[in-house]
Amino acid sequence: MEEGTNTFTSKQNKLSSLGGTALPSWEEIRAASQQFSGRLGTKAQEFLLSVEKHFQSQHSPLFYAENLNITCSYLRKICQQFIGSSPSDCIYAKIIREAKTLLDNHDLTIQQVAEILGFADPAYFNRFFKKHCGLPPHTFRKNAGEKNEFPNRLIFVPNNPITVPNNPMHNDKERYIFACIN
Repeated sequence: MEEGTNTFTSKQNKLSSLGGTALPSWEEIRAASQQFSGRLGTKAQEFLLSVEKHFQSQHSPLFYAENLNITCSYLRKICQQFIGSSPSDCIYAKIIREAKTLLDNHDLTIQQVAEILGFADPAYFNRFFKKHCGLPPHTFRKNAGEKNEFPNRLIFVPNNPITVPNNPMHNDKERYIFACIN
């Protein structure tokens, strides 16, 4: 059996000790996929390419498994081994990434963003976005308009040697680490 590169295991362990769950960002997933090798690694890359192509219309891992001619349980095994997350988490990460991009475009209503991403019910999109980002789409949009980048959740650790510039909570005497829980 091939050994996989599990990039997110340590991140998930740290986050579970804080009581949170980790949804890796789409950028982390794609960056990690460059290291995949072997037959299973190729399937993992094919899965991610398929997600990029179909995420707006297909949110179910079953679709992607059938598209790759494998079972859902085998797809889950591949994703856990190579990505460190479930197939659903990978799909959700891509949807959230695209939702954030679309919400930055103030010409689109939240209902239009929901429709573009394949959500028939805008209320379900609102719940989905809030569950994975920690704030509803309208709040994300309002805050993004103020030039703030909001990851899914933030943990503030005061008096650390890392300075975060341009932060309203930052002053010359205090320093923070921002731990992003995606």
